Amino acid sequence: MKPRFLTIFPEAENVHLIKDVGMVPYSLYRYCGYTAGLACYRHGEYPYQDTEVKGLQLVLIPKIFSNTLLDGLWLIASKSRKYDIVQTFHFRLRSLIWLFVFKLLRPGGKTFLKLDANERILDQDFRGLKGKLKAFLLRRVDLVSVENTFLQKALSRKWQRAIAYIPNGFSETGEAPPPYTEKKNELISVGRIGAAEKRTEVLLEAFALFSEQYPAWTLKLVGPVEPSFSAYLDTYFKQYPQLAGRIVFTGPVLDRKELYRQYGEAKIFCLSSLWESFGIVLVEAASAGCYLVTSAVLAAPDITAGQRYGRIFEIDDVMGLAQCLIETAGNEALMSRNAAEVQAFMHNTFSWPVIARNMDTQLNPQNAAHES
Repeated sequence: MKPRFLTIFPEAENVHLIKDVGMVPYSLYRYCGYTAGLACYRHGEYPYQDTEVKGLQLVLIPKIFSNTLLDGLWLIASKSRKYDIVQTFHFRLRSLIWLFVFKLLRPGGKTFLKLDANERILDQDFRGLKGKLKAFLLRRVDLVSVENTFLQKALSRKWQRAIAYIPNGFSETGEAPPPYTEKKNELISVGRIGAAEKRTEVLLEAFALFSEQYPAWTLKLVGPVEPSFSAYLDTYFKQYPQLAGRIVFTGPVLDRKELYRQYGEAKIFCLSSLWESFGIVLVEAASAGCYLVTSAVLAAPDITAGQRYGRIFEIDDVMGLAQCLIETAGNEALMSRNAAEVQAFMHNTFSWPVIARNMDTQLNPQNAAHES
């Protein structure tokens, strides 16, 4: 009998169902035959449950105490016998306590902590009462994973325990992207436009430099625009009025097929973030044949296969980004060859079916050993 799996993330909204919060349990259900659920408070409607993650059970957490730690403990106490594996996110005390209590109530069960971390986790201090408690609880978690190989190696050394490398992935639409010959001279970026960590201003300043040499190229920004970013945009277009018709703001694109169509039209995808725990948009764009130009977020070497499928520039380096864009746009043969090769790499490495089987092996090593 396949395991019964529960992810606990009280903050989950509809959008989280197509991120790792929903895709981890859904992929284990869809591709490995698990019974899987996501436990959360109700935050509005969840239309993706009937489309993108059909079959994933939504387990609503009652607000008995109006405290996420206590409400989560109540859920675990009432449902511990219904699940074999419980998974949580982030290196937070509440996550560790939930997993520890589940093991107490279900001694034969397993626990899985997905760190969803950036480099700041390396500053974690295990001194003091809270730090020592975290260290104690961490040692009792069965599987701890992180989303890039840099942190996987660094934390394995620092924490003196096995840390698994389990990246995030993309969902294949079942429709082939257009051939490279149908792509436009277009850069695309997807995310919360103007959010502090996204460094959209770095991309816009680099595009201004890039556009001088490539006047036929456009920049498409997909996602909501932060209200606080309006003042910057007003100043930017006063300084570069000639770019007003070459930068397109689409707003949020919630339909997944439409988003992949947007990826498929572009030749280059650009990420200018200060940090990312992974960067799902990178693998989504690459799966549609985009050449990747990304800031040096921790997962960039993994996703680009050591820059085989893209270029990496230093964070906040406007000139470095502009130069990467200029050199890439000037190499049509590189972008054309990459379009087919990177799609195969994404399919074999970062698709959710592949990741689900990896998680299943990590969670049930005895099965893998038996099958081999």
